[in-house]
Amino acid sequence: RAPHMREVVGSSPTATTISNCHPRIANPPVKSRADCVILQHMTVTKRPKQLALADLPYVGRGTPAGDWFRRHWLVVGTSRELRDIPQAVKVLGEELVLFRDDDRRIGLLGLHCPHRGSSLEYGDIEDGGIRCPYHGWLFDVGGRCLAMPAEPTERGFAQKVRHLAYPVREQGGMLFAYLGPEPEPPALPRYLPLVSEEGQRSLEATRLYNYNWFNFIENGADPAH
Repeated sequence: RAPHMREVVGSSPTATTISNCHPRIANPPVKSRADCVILQHMTVTKRPKQLALADLPYVGRGTPAGDWFRRHWLVVGTSRELRDIPQAVKVLGEELVLFRDDDRRIGLLGLHCPHRGSSLEYGDIEDGGIRCPYHGWLFDVGGRCLAMPAEPTERGFAQKVRHLAYPVREQGGMLFAYLGPEPEPPALPRYLPLVSEEGQRSLEATRLYNYNWFNFIENGADPAH
């Protein structure tokens, strides 16, 4: 985990997670082997027919809630907070880096360089992408490797490397990312409060809370909150 990592949505399950724990507990203690069910590597074809309420807080890839969230555009940042310094973010349990290149395009890539695992949070924005601080591999917003300084260009090895990348769209001062499996993401909905020219628009400062998305939802219907 990078020192400045921001948790954006939910949390990722550990290799073994409790299936009958209370949903308020973000990281419940393991009671016994019999109480556990492996969710992290669960695929669509292996899902149980009935899901427990305790399954919902987990948003890692292959979990029911995680797969559902990945079919929607999710806010991962704001335009005013993304300047010339890359930001480490954690979205649905995935460690990513959000950046704006020198052509003002926005990228969301895997946080760790595929070469030696260095954090791209400390990369330099230059030459049409983000450059790894360790060996200088350069990636564009689509995850294509544009340059490998220590590799002869004529070998063409850079063209064979593709880093994890997700599409990002900007609307109304908010940055939306799509983490779904489709090669082409669906169109980002035009949300009226974000596209209307009428009235005044105000975005609050980003606030981060160290608990699960499910806590927000279950408290949303409670008028006392």
